Amino acid sequence: MYKFCKHTLEWKKLSLFKIATVLLLLIFFSSFTSYMVGASGKVKYVEHEREQLVMILNDKENEAFSPQALWNYMKEINMQFPDIVFAQAVLESGNFNSKIFRSNHNLFGMREAGRRIKTCKGTELNHAYYDNWKESVLDYAFYQAYYLDDIKTKEMYLTYLDNNYAESGNYRKTVEDVINANKFNIIK
Repeated sequence: MYKFCKHTLEWKKLSLFKIATVLLLLIFFSSFTSYMVGASGKVKYVEHEREQLVMILNDKENEAFSPQALWNYMKEINMQFPDIVFAQAVLESGNFNSKIFRSNHNLFGMREAGRRIKTCKGTELNHAYYDNWKESVLDYAFYQAYYLDDIKTKEMYLTYLDNNYAESGNYRKTVEDVINANKFNIIK
């Protein structure tokens, strides 16, 4: 379980005591209804304000990596354009064999972010490093949310990647080739 600190703009891992406290509070408050009966006798919704966003990651946070697990996790978190992102992971991680992926759990060749929310723990081997591969996927999702909010189509996304993401030329064609070559037998 992680807590987002809006002052430092970082996700911080919670201690077991804090996790137990949050879970007990969730159980306690879930036993009450979110609806109240107003003076008119009609049911009205009561909104609860929260100062901090608490994110509960899947209990399988340290799940072993596999291409299928990557695909499933991207679908679970509702990753935008998962087929393109999967192809990027294949390319950027050297088909999941690069030193950056094996040492840093970095699927996308990401650098440590400076202006947006990030899940990386720092920089090693000149790239962001993570405690596990899922944190790398979340960091990429934050990248998408911060920089690519206006992109609505695959065409726009591929054009953006070609112009902005990779250092090598013709990145778009390379991504498309990976998508077409694999047709993602892994994707169900």
